[in-house]
Amino acid sequence: MALKRYRLVQRRKMLGFCQERLAEVLQVERSTVVRWELAETDPQPWHRTRIAEALQVSLDELQKMLDDVSVATARGNTMGDSTDHTWAPARTELLAGLRAFLTDYLPSNDFTPQGRPSLPNVRRAVGQVHNLYQRTSYSSAARLLPEVLRDATELARAGSGLHRAAAFKLLAAAYVAASKVACKVGDGETTRLTADRAATSARLAEDQALAAVAAYQAACALLRLPDRLDEAEHVAHASLEHLALERSSPRPDLLSAHGALLLLAAIISARRGDAKEAALHLAQAQRLANGWTVCVIATPTAATWIDRDALAKQTGYLVRSEWRRPGEPDVLPKADAVVVAPATFNTINKWALGISDNLALGILNEALGMRLPILASPYAKYTLTAHPAYARHTELLRTNAVRFIATEESKQPSTAEPISWPGLAEAVERLRR
Repeated sequence: MALKRYRLVQRRKMLGFCQERLAEVLQVERSTVVRWELAETDPQPWHRTRIAEALQVSLDELQKMLDDVSVATARGNTMGDSTDHTWAPARTELLAGLRAFLTDYLPSNDFTPQGRPSLPNVRRAVGQVHNLYQRTSYSSAARLLPEVLRDATELARAGSGLHRAAAFKLLAAAYVAASKVACKVGDGETTRLTADRAATSARLAEDQALAAVAAYQAACALLRLPDRLDEAEHVAHASLEHLALERSSPRPDLLSAHGALLLLAAIISARRGDAKEAALHLAQAQRLANGWTVCVIATPTAATWIDRDALAKQTGYLVRSEWRRPGEPDVLPKADAVVVAPATFNTINKWALGISDNLALGILNEALGMRLPILASPYAKYTLTAHPAYARHTELLRTNAVRFIATEESKQPSTAEPISWPGLAEAVERLRR
């Protein structure tokens, strides 16, 4: 199998050594340096001190460089994308240990109570595998995975209560790492199997973010398999719908998984040749990256003319206009800020009077009582804004910390200007500052 110690090579090059010059300094043949860098042989103990001195690193740092072995990829290719079929044996060998673990359905329980893995040790081991993956050391990660998965599985099996939940979370994270490595190597079936086990472990741990990452990995696996595009699309879209319905807090790990699924959905749409759908998913991902999750609440009148399905696709959340029934769960996250646009003559006057005869007004009245940041963008004819109640009620709302955006207000006896959404977006961004 074609392997390479990339960190060792990079350190040599960074210090200006070619292989011949380093060999001269170490008093060995150039072929010896080549074999070290290709992980064909390991330096003998008496060579390591001189290598560390020449590369200006400690012996511990040198050992990490020697341990960090990756599959060598052809220039311009990433592992799994090459069309060179000579890679197949290398891939098979690289994941042999992982596949053996995955197909051992009746493992022997040879752990003693004293010899069972501890939570801190398994956490460190799982972190090490993820770090190796991030450094593209797929071979080193693959070698560690069977033992890490075995220890994490035993920890989950023997655990109870909160300890058991933490163990299943680590097991899910270990399977996610395995799925990532298998995906990079180009093994779709192993990627799918490990992603499925990651999802099961994440559900047992009740960790939605890990479950979303597992769904992402499963969809990636299906994309690598022939004629599985429909299934990949179903997994991505079903996961996005679930996140839209269930998510209640903007956790960074959950936002990251949500964004990854949106980008994957865009790729799937592009593969289908649906540029409009791909652009929609990319726009959703961009809004997520900007830090705001947008939910739309419509008045009963607005609900009759807006495209609720299109808005739900754009935002990732259902568009609500009716009150929830008793016992019905709230599908929307808690608000950090509220934007009223367009704020019609009727809405402003009812709001100022505390009338809650529809869902939108009920939420506005609650937001006012909770002292949430509120932006209102009035949209009314000049003849209506001249009504004495309008001035009185807008002033009442201003004194209660509602910020009005003057650019939307009619200034002359004509039909009001269309809403300036870019101006509204800028005003929303100023809420952060």
